Amino acid sequence: MSISASVAISMPIGGWHPFLPTVLKSLTLQGVPIELAILDASNDPRVAEAVAAAGLPLAYHRVGPDGGQTEAIGEGWSNTRSPFVTWLNADDILMPGALRVLSDALEQQKADVAFGESTILDTHGATIGLHGQVTDVDDLLYRSNCISQPSSLVRRAAVDAIGGLDTSLHYTMDWDLWQRLYANNARFHRLDGVYSAVFWGDGTKTSKVIPQRLAELFRLTARFAGNFAAAKTVLSAVLQTKSLTRRVRNTDCGLFFAADRNPREAGKQTMFVPVMNAALTPATSLIVDWDGSRPNIGAMPRKIDYCLDEKRAVIDLADGIAPGQAISLALHASMDERTRLIRLSLRV
Repeated sequence: MSISASVAISMPIGGWHPFLPTVLKSLTLQGVPIELAILDASNDPRVAEAVAAAGLPLAYHRVGPDGGQTEAIGEGWSNTRSPFVTWLNADDILMPGALRVLSDALEQQKADVAFGESTILDTHGATIGLHGQVTDVDDLLYRSNCISQPSSLVRRAAVDAIGGLDTSLHYTMDWDLWQRLYANNARFHRLDGVYSAVFWGDGTKTSKVIPQRLAELFRLTARFAGNFAAAKTVLSAVLQTKSLTRRVRNTDCGLFFAADRNPREAGKQTMFVPVMNAALTPATSLIVDWDGSRPNIGAMPRKIDYCLDEKRAVIDLADGIAPGQAISLALHASMDERTRLIRLSLRV
């Protein structure tokens, strides 16, 4: 039986993103009471229209300039009262029921932070990857951010105990929060599921290799792990950013399965990948593109028909997938043959 408490969500919006209506739609599919704070600094009428069209009750709504994303998140939290808090950007889509599972985990495990996996979306809403760094929390957290923030939920009392977010940070406020919580003996609980779909592409903070971001990364890592570890972290961030950029721009890059370079995915014969409909209309089919030997493909919760050629499967979704909803795809590949999933695309 669910014991879910209410959740406060700050949504800082600095500009229009086509996924925003779906992000708002996904909040209606969570199964928990939500206090939503919209912090709109975009000056874009499309944002106002999307918020109004969503029809969501707002605990707080501020339109106008602010001191930046981190300050806006804190502003939203300070104008809500729910015991659990998180934030979403205008391109972070929650999987159906994600907040219910995360809030139940916080209660049942007596944890301060609950978190899980995220998938990565491209500009067109296709699933092109799985967050490659999510793992259990230990001292490695001081050298590598192992939590995907959109798939996390935090106990407000734990955040208040360390003084909230550091508003001087622009790129690393989530990692800084996890580090300070860990140093304060907060309890972290990792779940196996995928709880959000996150856009990655040109214009996002994680796509930028700029001095300001790298300086923040260095200072944050050096604080607990020293200068040598900080230098390695900065180099890793540069290489990872370039790799993700290549994945987004070149469809011949492999993303899943045993042949992938990601050590967390190596050796897996079967993967279960939720595919999110980021569009505003129902999806009628699912396209699976791969490289190498042909995988076996199945979908949950029902068996569906599909046709295959050598590099692509087109799966007919008889009942359709509504906006903000997801279908779970099971993909099985032989350990003896190279199979690499390229992308999963819903057709509307």
